[in-house]
Amino acid sequence: MKLYVNGELRKSDPYNIQSVSDWGSEQNWYIGRSNWDDLYFHGVIDEFYLYDRVLPEAEVKALYESTR
Repeated sequence: MKLYVNGELRKSDPYNIQSVSDWGSEQNWYIGRSNWDDLYFHGVIDEFYLYDRVLPEAEVKALYESTR
């Protein structure tokens, strides 16, 4: 999995289906908060994209540049 912020790679970790399926079917997935009593994200999320395929880094940068 890779996390890009403003077109730049910030974090990368190996993806494994077991790490996601371990949470079970009752898991909620949020943007800007967690499933625990943590605080909400204090900021602005202007755009959010989730793809079902791997995007090459050049495509991520191109997408970011096209929305500026």
